[in-house]
Amino acid sequence: MSFTGLIANAYDSHCHFAATGEMNQTLQLASLTSAEQVLDLDQTKMHYRGDWLIGFGWDENKWASELLPHRSTLDQAFGERLVSFSRADGHAAWVSTSVLQKLGWLNSDGKLAGPLPNTPGGKIVLDDAGVPTGVVIDAAKTHVDHILPKVSSHQMNSFLLSAIAEFHKNGITHIRDMSCSELQWNETLKLEGSGLLKVAIEQTFSAETPDQFDKAYDLAQRAMKVKTRNVKPVAMKVYYDGALGSEGALLSEPYKSGSGVGLKLLTKDQVQSFLKLAWEIDLALAVHTIGDLAVKEVVEAAIELWDQGLTGDLHLEHAQLISPETLEAMKGRPIKCFMQPCHYLSDKSFLKSKLTDRLLSFLFPYKKLEDMGLEFYFGSDTPIEPPEVNLNYLAMLEMDQMGVPRPAAEFELLHSHPDRSWIQNCHSKFVDGKVTGVSFDGEMVI
Repeated sequence: MSFTGLIANAYDSHCHFAATGEMNQTLQLASLTSAEQVLDLDQTKMHYRGDWLIGFGWDENKWASELLPHRSTLDQAFGERLVSFSRADGHAAWVSTSVLQKLGWLNSDGKLAGPLPNTPGGKIVLDDAGVPTGVVIDAAKTHVDHILPKVSSHQMNSFLLSAIAEFHKNGITHIRDMSCSELQWNETLKLEGSGLLKVAIEQTFSAETPDQFDKAYDLAQRAMKVKTRNVKPVAMKVYYDGALGSEGALLSEPYKSGSGVGLKLLTKDQVQSFLKLAWEIDLALAVHTIGDLAVKEVVEAAIELWDQGLTGDLHLEHAQLISPETLEAMKGRPIKCFMQPCHYLSDKSFLKSKLTDRLLSFLFPYKKLEDMGLEFYFGSDTPIEPPEVNLNYLAMLEMDQMGVPRPAAEFELLHSHPDRSWIQNCHSKFVDGKVTGVSFDGEMVI
């Protein structure tokens, strides 16, 4: 059974605005059933940024081997080209030997050029000889991101317009964007000025690593001084852990694979410093927390500050695993959870092989959040998942049958922006999961 209904101010509470549009110009890898299938990919000029081939969506959990890929496969397929293929969760990259040489990690003979950089909160995957395989995870991926060619203003404009069309196609009129560069902010304002920004945006300002926080904070402060109708700065964003698929989510019990308990990307002092700074300028702090231990430690850090008399909101992004003890500690606190049930549909194939039974019992506790009076909203994490409202509906029904109770609230409310007065006359009609009409600000856009 698919969703049928009318949603006012249809809200994707966790998405990546520019990246959603950029995905249309990226080589798609989700259909790969083995690493070797890259040899058969059809690539075009559109898939390049400068002289780099850019791809997205591979997932070793879908492959028979379930093993992380190796740079040698990319070298065989693409020779000496610079290749960066992001994993389906966006938390790892698979790169060619040429990229590792450009980073200065390997010599022209493929041997180590010297000591590899220290990557707290990240992992450079090594072979048995201690040489990088070409897979970099979480904080280690930022080394690759930093040397990618910069996006031009023309490209950014194209990404944003493409994303708006994608949101409209899927019935979304209001979004909460989780990543914003200065270029994206400037191009967003241009679109609003020209009347083309036909979507309402809650804007967060993301620091991919702790040392990027000051730059994002400066942009946020300047953005808050700009008066706009369709865009509202709402939060700073930081990452506390990684993703489940690449075993970077921080857990209270080890992954069954033996890889450990995941990655911790921030210290308690850093979390509290970022909370204070965000609260000082009346923004929330949004923290990427997928694992149960990540949620627990971030909540505890915030509670210490609240108990000292500080005030401000905490946003938990994903909050896919929360223990009963942490839920109890959250009760009555200014915490909002932004969840993506659709991740269950992608993750269910590997959850039992990665997580203990105890951790599985913590999955998507939105009914418990509801019973405790804590706010939570649904989103897609696009482009990690498609921005399809119906996917969350189907995931919620399936999990209900598997013993994860659905909320009592009408589904429409979980995908609707709570401020009905912000851009009025926005309605999206769904019939059997399909969008049949979308109005934004009184104008039919679909």
